[in-house]
Amino acid sequence: HELSSALAKARRLLLEAMISEPDKEALGIHGSGPDKTLYRTVLEVPGLHRRTKAGWSFKPPKPDSPIYQTWQRLIDLLHAATEGRLSVDELYAELASPPFGVREGVAPVFLTAALIIDRDVLALYENGTFVPRLTNDLVERLLKNPQNFQVKHFASRTGPRSRLLTTIAEKLQLPVSQSKQRQQVGSVLAVVSHLVKTIVDVPPYTQRTTHLEKGTLAVRKHLLDATEPDELLFSAIPTALGFEPVPGHGSYPPDKIEQLALGLTEAVEELRNAYPRLLEMLRNELRGALDGPESNLQQHLATRAAVLNGQAINPRLKSLIVALTTDLDSEGWIEYVAMNVVAGKAPQQWGDQDRANFLFELRDVADTFLRVEWLNADLRTRADGFDALRVAVTRPDGTERVKLVTINHARREVLETAVN
Repeated sequence: HELSSALAKARRLLLEAMISEPDKEALGIHGSGPDKTLYRTVLEVPGLHRRTKAGWSFKPPKPDSPIYQTWQRLIDLLHAATEGRLSVDELYAELASPPFGVREGVAPVFLTAALIIDRDVLALYENGTFVPRLTNDLVERLLKNPQNFQVKHFASRTGPRSRLLTTIAEKLQLPVSQSKQRQQVGSVLAVVSHLVKTIVDVPPYTQRTTHLEKGTLAVRKHLLDATEPDELLFSAIPTALGFEPVPGHGSYPPDKIEQLALGLTEAVEELRNAYPRLLEMLRNELRGALDGPESNLQQHLATRAAVLNGQAINPRLKSLIVALTTDLDSEGWIEYVAMNVVAGKAPQQWGDQDRANFLFELRDVADTFLRVEWLNADLRTRADGFDALRVAVTRPDGTERVKLVTINHARREVLETAVN
C-alpha cells in the first residue's frame, strides 16, 4: 500500500514501457532491476503480457492464471460503465475489497493493461474531458490523482452500435487496419476522429455558413461541440439526422442503421464540398459580371485586365485588375480576386454576410471595369484597324446584358455577309 521511492519509480517505468513498447519481449525492459521484477510478477507470470502467433502483446489472463478471478471482476466493473462513467478511485476500492484485495500499488498496472487490451471499447476521462490516448504525462497524473479520472465503456463491440460503426466505416472508406498507436481507442475513436478531423480541416467559412442542409447544420454543431465520442456517435448525430439514439444493447432496425450511416456520409460530403462550392459560385458570378467565357476564364480575364493595367483609375478597380492579372493556380486566383473585391478579407474567413457583400460589390466594380474597358477599346479602334461595338440587350424585366464586340477591318466583309 505504501511504495518506496525505488518501487514507485519502477512502477512508473513499467507503465511507460506498457504504453510505448507493448509489442516487445519484456516490454523492452533490460537488466534485472525492480521494474523488470515488477514486470515478471505482475504481467508475465499471470499471462497478461505474452507471446502469441502475432508476436508479443497484452492479452486477458487464461482461466488457470492466479489473477483470473480478479481480472474478471475488473472487466465486469469496466463493462458495466456504459450509461455513466466509473471513477478510477472507486474502481480501485472495488478491487481492494474482499475477496480480491488488490493493493493500491498494483491496481494501476492492471487498469492500464485493461485499457490497452480493450482500447476499442474503453474510454478514459480526466476531469470530465475525454483523453484519446495514454501518454507518460497522463500516467504520472493518474498515479498521483486517480480521483480525477473516470472510465466508460462504449458497448460497441457487438449489437447495433457495432453494426453502425462497420457501416459508417465502409461508407466513409476508413482504413481497416488499426492505428499503430496501440494505446489509442479503436473503432469508436477511429470514426469520431475522422469526423472531427473533417470539421477541423475545413475553412472557417464552412464552420459558419448557413448555406447547408438542415441535417448537416445540426451534425456540424455537434462535431464542433463534442466532448464524449460515444454520446456524439450514438446519440447526438442520430438525433440530429432524425433518428433514435443507438443503444448499447437490444435491437435497432438494420434499415435505419443503413439510412443513418448514409445521412452522416452525405453530411460529411456536404461539409467537405461547401468551400469548393463557394469558390465555384464566386467564379460563376465573376464570369457573369465581366461577361467571360465558361472555359479559360482566368486567362481570358487576365488578358483583358492587362490592357487596362497601369492606367489612372480608381483604387477599387486597380485592386481588381491586379488580382485578375496575378499568376496563381485556379483556386488561389479566384480566392485572391474575391479577397480584393471584399476589402481584403479572404474567402476562407468569410461569413454569410461577406458572401452577400461580394455579390453587391462585384456588380459595382464590374460595371466600372466594363466602362473603362469600353472607353479604352474605343480609343484603340481609332488607330489599330478594328472597330468596337458596345452591344446592350435589355430584357423585359429590366436586366441588361452588355458585351463588347470587336470587328477587325480585314474580316469586316465576311462578318457583314454573315450578319446579313
